[in-house]
Amino acid sequence: RFQCAAYKAFGLKACTNKKTIAESIVKREVIGELRLYAIMITRDIEMLSNEQNEDDPELLQLQQQINGLKKLGDNPAISNAIADLEKQVRNREHQRSIRSSTIKEDKKILYALLQPDFFDSLSNEELRSICIRFISSVKYSGGKELNFSMRAFV
Repeated sequence: RFQCAAYKAFGLKACTNKKTIAESIVKREVIGELRLYAIMITRDIEMLSNEQNEDDPELLQLQQQINGLKKLGDNPAISNAIADLEKQVRNREHQRSIRSSTIKEDKKILYALLQPDFFDSLSNEELRSICIRFISSVKYSGGKELNFSMRAFV
């Protein structure tokens, strides 16, 4: 059985919600919510990946600024400005590659969540780690209904 963690640890001083819910109900609802989340996010990822193939406007603007400064001539202040802009370009490209690799990793997990037998093969600990990655909070106020808050994706 599951219960509010604050109530379980500290009693009525921390939380007045002392209701409990069966583990099987929580597991069924969590799996259902993860599948819905996976459907929504994978659809969004497909649209986002189509848009990401386009050039980054801020990156293009930085490149144009660098090219404009290079045309001005050789001056220590201009050289410093060019070096600063090139550093911004490298940082932007690095952030983009990190975001891309994170999206790829999450995308693999989300596509796995869509497979009908995926959850059957998971241990409780593996399911827990997936829940921690994608679910921000679960609220239970009675009955068999749970309210989920999902983590923002990228």
